[in-house]
Amino acid sequence: MSGRSYESLPAFSDVVLEESWIRQVIASPGTVLLLVEAVIAKGSPLLQEPRPGEQFFWLPGVIRFEGVSSLEWTDQQPPTTNPDGTEDYDHVDALTVDGDVYVVESGAGTLRLTAADVVVQLDERPAQS
Repeated sequence: MSGRSYESLPAFSDVVLEESWIRQVIASPGTVLLLVEAVIAKGSPLLQEPRPGEQFFWLPGVIRFEGVSSLEWTDQQPPTTNPDGTEDYDHVDALTVDGDVYVVESGAGTLRLTAADVVVQLDERPAQS
């Protein structure tokens, strides 16, 4: 699919998906949620100094696809278990949109969905020292 990159969508103005981690994928009728640890983009008002020992400033959040009328999830992979015991699906490799069709490529596999809208909600907690 040739489509526009997520960077062209206002909902993603504060995040860099290629460095963000998918913690969980939740699909239910009409909605698909990607629970993420999002890297905050340079220039975002949410950006703070990275925590000690980290390269980027991260915030937990949700990428919510609303009004989902179709979902195809191929090349599904199990999550990776990290040394600290947490699980994730690695980075988002690409997210493109063509009209109302979104394609998310990541360690979770490829999600191709038709949705009315996409919303990004970030937990705006202050940086921890």
